[in-house]
Amino acid sequence: MNDARADPTPFGLYPYLPYTDRPKLHWPSEARIAFWVAPNIEFYEMYPPANPVRPAWFRPEPDTHNYSWRDQSSRVGVWRMMEVLARHGVRASVSTSVAVMDHYPEVIEAGTALGWEWFSHGIYNTRAIFGLSSEQEREIIRDSARTILAHTGQKLAGWLGPSLSVSDTITDNLAAEGLEYTLDFFHDDQPTPLRVRQGRLISIPYSWVVNDALMFHVWGASPSEYLDTLMRQFDRLYAE
Repeated sequence: MNDARADPTPFGLYPYLPYTDRPKLHWPSEARIAFWVAPNIEFYEMYPPANPVRPAWFRPEPDTHNYSWRDQSSRVGVWRMMEVLARHGVRASVSTSVAVMDHYPEVIEAGTALGWEWFSHGIYNTRAIFGLSSEQEREIIRDSARTILAHTGQKLAGWLGPSLSVSDTITDNLAAEGLEYTLDFFHDDQPTPLRVRQGRLISIPYSWVVNDALMFHVWGASPSEYLDTLMRQFDRLYAE
């Protein structure tokens, strides 16, 4: 759009629609709420290539503090999470750095055996898409689709930008490559169709407000406060 003031929404991707005046969503079996568990299983490089827009690490390299903190999740935390979800019969839809599939195939095999869905969180979480060309974005999407198909037999359907990075071309590229949904926008509490040049793409808003990193490391919530927040969020949406 030549005049950004003509449409205040990001890139003109979706119109304003008041929460109190919109069509009612109907879920299968007339369920009141759509609930999913979408953990991030990520791979971080100790020495990632430089990005001209944003550095990958928070401290000078080698940032062993942050690298090993995240590495513990793939070595230990994910296995505890699998046990809890399996015990309660919950299947995850995983936002995964697809490099995990090459580096930690044991994680992918175990999750696939539990019936988990895998969608792309880029190749590495230390490689944001800022500053890439449209064709470079397309190749990352294609690489993700090839890798997920090879390791799980699944067709890639969804996307969350690595390190929550976006561009003004990514939604068109996702739709053109046949993906069905993206978590890149946090703008609503319901799925929203996005305007794309071809195909169809749905925004499934990522619940950044209850993201663990934000809750624990920005707001300083305790584990019990975090649990209470999650329960309150669910109860509110269920009531509405």
